Amino acid sequence: MLEKEKGREEGKLVRLVTLLKRLLQKNLIGDSVAYLLIVCVMVRLGDLGSALEMYNEMVRRGFSENSFVYNSFIEAFCEKGKIGEAIGLMREMEGKGRYEFVIIGCLAFDKVVEKLGENGDVEKVKDVLTVLFLPSNVTYSHLIRGYARNDKVQDVLKIYYEMEYKSLCPGLSVYSSMIQCLCRFGKVEDAEKYLRIMNG
Repeated sequence: MLEKEKGREEGKLVRLVTLLKRLLQKNLIGDSVAYLLIVCVMVRLGDLGSALEMYNEMVRRGFSENSFVYNSFIEAFCEKGKIGEAIGLMREMEGKGRYEFVIIGCLAFDKVVEKLGENGDVEKVKDVLTVLFLPSNVTYSHLIRGYARNDKVQDVLKIYYEMEYKSLCPGLSVYSSMIQCLCRFGKVEDAEKYLRIMNG
C-alpha cells in the first residue's frame, strides 16, 4: 500500500517538473521561481545528478544561490549516505559567507552531525566544526548519541559538560544516551547521578 502511494506521489512530482519546464519555456513563470521549484522537486525525487545540473544552470544564468536549496541537497546527500558531498556543500556555503546561509547552514550541519554519529564517524565532526557553523543544542545531542553508540564514555561526558558550560539544556535523548552508555560500562552510580539530575 505504501509503495503504491509513494509511486503516485512520485508520478505527481514528475508531472510537476514537466509542467514547470513548459511554463519556463513559455515565459509564464519567473525563471528563478521555476528553477528553484524544479531543483527542489528533483532533490525530493532523489535525482540529485539532474538537480545539481539544473541548479548549476540556474547559477550560470545569474540567479543567486539559495540557502533552502543548499539545505535540501545536504539533507538528500545525508539520506543517501554521501556525507562527503554534504560536507563539500557546507564548505561551499561557508565560502559564500552570507547570513542566510549561516541560519540554514546550522540545520544542515545538524543533519551532517546526526549522520556521522549514526555511521560511527563522530570524530569527523571536529573536521567540519568551523566558525560559521557553531554547535547548537541539537548538534550536541547528536554528538552525545553518536559517542554513546560507539561506547566513548569520556567523550559523552566531555560533551555533556561542554553543554552545561554553554548553558545549553540537555534533553531527554541526551540523558537517555548518557545513562545507557554509563550502564554498559558498569558506571551505575554515575548513571544514577545523571538520572537524578534529569528528574531534578
